[in-house]
Amino acid sequence: MIKIENLKKSFGENQVLKGVNLEIKTGETVVVLGRSGCGKSVLLKHIVGLLRPDSGKVYVDGEDVTTATGAKLYKIRRKIAMVFQGSALLDSLTVGENVGLWLQEHTDLPKSKIREIVRRKLQLVELEGIEDKMPSELSGGMKKRVAIARALAIEPQYILYDEPTTALDPITARRIDKLIRHIQDELKMTTIAVTHDLVSASIIGDRFALLSDGVIVFEGTPEEFRKSGNPKAIEFIKGGGYE
Repeated sequence: MIKIENLKKSFGENQVLKGVNLEIKTGETVVVLGRSGCGKSVLLKHIVGLLRPDSGKVYVDGEDVTTATGAKLYKIRRKIAMVFQGSALLDSLTVGENVGLWLQEHTDLPKSKIREIVRRKLQLVELEGIEDKMPSELSGGMKKRVAIARALAIEPQYILYDEPTTALDPITARRIDKLIRHIQDELKMTTIAVTHDLVSASIIGDRFALLSDGVIVFEGTPEEFRKSGNPKAIEFIKGGGYE
């Protein structure tokens, strides 16, 4: 599981995280909801050790990410894959090279085995046969699917999604949401997604955590979120036009 305890982080005078507490159980999908700029992506970066907190702890399978360095941090990160907001594909590499990059750089697998893994992961995201295309030839939705395939290629225990449907049209966004849900149902990975899109969150998530003013102000199922009466939840629902 992933456990976050009293996590605090400031950038200069701006205190973004003010004591976040959250637990993600093995096999569940938690969606961290919140307005743009509230610190959702900052929270994800702490989970993979890309940022160090001012105080507080993040544990992955009982290992403290906040103090881990070197081989210990690498061992923790090996369990986690992240799908970045802008997909973060390397434009100079083909789709197949992008998906297989980590395997090429960090394993001794033969090229034939890497090609087979790439083929299977692209098939899983419904993009079979596009290994030789360049990222510039792909639509936004296809780039997102390739980024998901790349994350899956390392066989992670945990997968993190940073605003998975940002900049996509509504139809493509819903397809990506359903794909993420399908992958979760198929592979049973522990999943964390951050988004400000309640429609997306409702398709993806088993449980919501609402981040507001630097702390988690609500945790519960999507249905509990809508019926909670929590002032911050009501504000979020009304502000997004979800009534």
